[in-house]
Amino acid sequence: MLVVSCCCSLFVLGAAQAQTAAEAQARGAARWAAKPAWVDDLTVDYALPSDRGAVRDGTYTLLSDTRIRLAKEGVERYSRHVDLAVNQTGVAELGEVQIEFAAQYQRLSLHRAAVIREGKVIDQTKIATLRMLEQERDSQNRVYSGTTTALLVLADVRPGDAVDVSYTLSGANPILGGRYAGHVRLGSDAPARRVHVEVTSAANRATLRFRVRGSAPPPRDIPIAGERALTWDLQDVQPRPEEDRIPNDYTAPAELELSEFADWNEVAKWASELYPPAPHPTLTAKADELRAAAPDLDTAVLRAIRFVQDDVRYLSISLGPHSVKPHVPKAIFEQRFGDCKDKSYLLVELLRALGVEARVALADSELKGHLRESLPSPFAFDHVVTVIERNGKHQYVDATWAFQGGTLDTLAPLDLGAVLVVAETTSELSEIPMNALLAPSITTQSEFEVADSGSATLSVTTRYQGEDADEQRARLARKSEADFSHEYLNFYAKAFPGVTLGKALQIHDDRDADEFTVIETYAIPEFWRSEERGLVPELIWDYLVAPRSQRRESPLYLTNRVWIREVQRVKLPFSPKREPREQTFDDPAARVTRSVSYDGQVVTAVHEYRSFAEAVPLSGLTHHLQFLSDARKDVGLDLANQSDDESRVQGAMRAHAAEEANWWPITLCVIGVGALVVVLVRFANTRTRQRRFQRLRDGTRGDLPQNPLPVHSLSDALEDFTRQACSCGAGLPRDVIEITELSFQTRALTAARAECPACGALRRTYFELSELEPDEA
Repeated sequence: MLVVSCCCSLFVLGAAQAQTAAEAQARGAARWAAKPAWVDDLTVDYALPSDRGAVRDGTYTLLSDTRIRLAKEGVERYSRHVDLAVNQTGVAELGEVQIEFAAQYQRLSLHRAAVIREGKVIDQTKIATLRMLEQERDSQNRVYSGTTTALLVLADVRPGDAVDVSYTLSGANPILGGRYAGHVRLGSDAPARRVHVEVTSAANRATLRFRVRGSAPPPRDIPIAGERALTWDLQDVQPRPEEDRIPNDYTAPAELELSEFADWNEVAKWASELYPPAPHPTLTAKADELRAAAPDLDTAVLRAIRFVQDDVRYLSISLGPHSVKPHVPKAIFEQRFGDCKDKSYLLVELLRALGVEARVALADSELKGHLRESLPSPFAFDHVVTVIERNGKHQYVDATWAFQGGTLDTLAPLDLGAVLVVAETTSELSEIPMNALLAPSITTQSEFEVADSGSATLSVTTRYQGEDADEQRARLARKSEADFSHEYLNFYAKAFPGVTLGKALQIHDDRDADEFTVIETYAIPEFWRSEERGLVPELIWDYLVAPRSQRRESPLYLTNRVWIREVQRVKLPFSPKREPREQTFDDPAARVTRSVSYDGQVVTAVHEYRSFAEAVPLSGLTHHLQFLSDARKDVGLDLANQSDDESRVQGAMRAHAAEEANWWPITLCVIGVGALVVVLVRFANTRTRQRRFQRLRDGTRGDLPQNPLPVHSLSDALEDFTRQACSCGAGLPRDVIEITELSFQTRALTAARAECPACGALRRTYFELSELEPDEA
């Protein structure tokens, strides 16, 4: 299904259709009309063979043509897409065309809908099915924009056909006050043979500025009949790579930014008109209430922040001008909901009522600091925050950050990089400083105590600080403690079948200190598996998983500002004879440290992971992948059950000494031989355990979602799952297997789960279904 969005984005979407006249306007928002006189058709050579191996979702773009005309009397945007349906998947994609636009100020004119088959044109203009829809694509995030979607359904599209659709959108966003800003992709969703973009600007309009994000040659810049014309004519343009973990600032294909705003000062002045001072007695009364209940002004400010964050829920009804313009703060206060611009504006007015200087600031939550590379434009932003002026410094607060902890001086900084403070005097972007972490933000300590019988108890204490504490606090607001407990128990059931809850889950939340602590206690009936046990640092392990795409065109995204410390302490019923070890794995983007120490019967492993960058450039990818591989191979703790061997040797020695005290030469010989056998057996077992645990650290295929077992079909997955008997020796019938579909880090997986009918042990394997290669079909 071809989806074309024609609204310029500002915070949420461009100004949308007014709710009161939505249906009436939507029905009259599209019409069939002739192509504009100022557009000349480009020739498409349908006979030229297409590279059918270079397709995306079964489609190949023959032509993508976009023309933007900025005239004195208005704005028009012409679009023509000619796409080839290579197979039946492409037919499904191209048989339906969705055009999204703002019906309140835009008019949609449809020019052509045709199917080209073997060089013949099957014209469906005016006879293709046309429906006007009011879809809310972002409703799951509580965002309602009121935009209109024209759905054009073509009949009898077949593999090998080309679909040719063209239309024009007329109208300018009135919120910009007669100026224009927007963007155009210099590419398509599929590989494109030709991409043509032309922008013409009348001489009597403000100077049009442009900037290209990504890689594209410069345009032809030629004045034509008193108009400035910028033209890009590109050949063989590739779409965005189908790779996982692509950084948000990576742009492919390239994107053209257009703006008639001269600089950031013009943008700031424009935004200032949207956020005028709005004092009101209702807000003053609330501010007086907060100040009267607080011991000092700083506490009153903090309580005002928490009131807006926690008590005013997030809901964006961005209809009409309110897709850009905030609602009046008094209305937000009374209705107790709003989006980022509404909540930030309300917080600003509450703080001003407290006598504190505050303003709103515009940001881009994806580009962050890369916002500096953008063209000055109202459409450069997607988020609004509050900036407070205290003690000569600026403090940035996100009014949508519910359940944030800390004091006014210790609120976690916003990871936004750069923002535009809304004030008439603002001339450039302001930087939000992000200090380096001084200590781990997540610390977990796991205490195992293993009995002679092989059972064990486990106590886990995890402390979250700062942003991680805020995240856990928000999760607790969505779930009960019982849900938390059940979730954690299932987490440990993967490694310890039969594990049960020892004590009730304990949760301690110190919001002012911004610390969130979880204490877990479990009973493990069988600690050893085949007389061995491998422990890995579970939280850190997720950050050591290699990306799915390793031969990449794009940099590799990383989660920055991560510092995790995991301590695993195991008290054994014997004293292992090992040497302590310390290791460090270094990469410019991250570091892993590991230390293992032995103190009598206690073994302690300490692992730390710390990230230093938001992305790994292509030049550093090979080193980073090797870093991940080396760390995965060596992290963890390899334990072996030595108590049985030692007790047998000691028992044999005592028996021989008591029974045959006078036969000491033979006794010594027997003991020596026995000891030699034990040493050899122990050496062989150690090598076997090392190989087994090495495989565990490398990730046994199927045990974890980050390392699924590849299979060609669900039937193969079930056969593989039932082929292996349980550790108790019992077989596993298919009728006890539970199949679950899940998504893990952009991968679609299938999990097979079953309890052994004989012993009750839980088994789980993760599969990734893949299509057969051509030579396997």
